[in-house]
Formats: sequence, C-alpha cells, structure tokens
Amino acid sequence: CLFLFCVIFGACASPTWPPKSLKFRNRVDHFNLDSIDQSRYFQQVALYEDKWYKSGGPIFLYCGNEGPIESFWNASGFIFEIAPKFNAFVLFPEHRYYGRSLPFGSKNSFKEPGIRYLSISQAMADYVHIVQNAKRHFHLPMNTTVIAFGGSYGGML
Repeated sequence: CLFLFCVIFGACASPTWPPKSLKFRNRVDHFNLDSIDQSRYFQQVALYEDKWYKSGGPIFLYCGNEGPIESFWNASGFIFEIAPKFNAFVLFPEHRYYGRSLPFGSKNSFKEPGIRYLSISQAMADYVHIVQNAKRHFHLPMNTTVIAFGGSYGGML
C-alpha cells in the first residue's frame, strides 16, 4: 500500500535520525494569573524536520502523547511520506510530563502540587505556544497553516 502511494504521488521520504531538536521555554501554568506558577517556566522538547519546507507550505504538527517524543517520531511514517508533497515543515512537540519535558523534574512532576498542571488544556496551550515560537524561530509566516496529526491520546488533542 505504501509502495502504491509512493508511485502515485511520486514522493517517499523518511525522517532523519537522530532528529533535529529544540527546547522551547513554556509556562507551567498558562491560565491562572494569580498562581505562583504563572511565573514558572520549563523546557519543552520539540523535534523537527525542515528540509521539505518551502514558502507557503504548512506545518505538520504531531501532537505528542503519552511517552517520549522520539518514539512517535519513529512510528509516524505517513507524515514523512506526505511532507515533501505538501512542502511541509514537520514539528513534533513532546507532551508536558513525558520524556524530557518535565515541568518539575523527575522527582516532583508526579506529585502535588506539580501534577495539577498535567491537563489537556495546559497541553493544548503548550502546543499553541510552541507553534508560535517555531514560526518566529524558523522565520515562517505567522499565518502559516497548521495541520495537526496524532495517535492515541495525542490524536484526540
């Protein structure tokens, strides 16, 4: 089936390994302005591939889910197969509290009070922030279309 797709669309690509990565500074709490944690930040990992991007192309955003983002990079071939055809910039941000994106470190992220920031709304705000920062960092137009992908929990985001 993949072979047929490659023949029809004329583009088959694979991701680089190891992937290119960045860390984005992200808020622990995007919403509660009264919170002491409003002023706290953490480093959130994002993998990317820019070799297929051409002006006017979209960002293919893979919404990281329950595990280190490198695992999903290796298991998401479809995105890499179609990215050249769409001149896409590929971006895989890691979900907060997974992999290396731990807001309070490995000892304190999974107990109170740190665990309270593990939520869908905080994760979605992380992705918005990362996309905005990636556009600035890579000099992509701010109106660049973003097409989200995901599987399992990340697919529901």
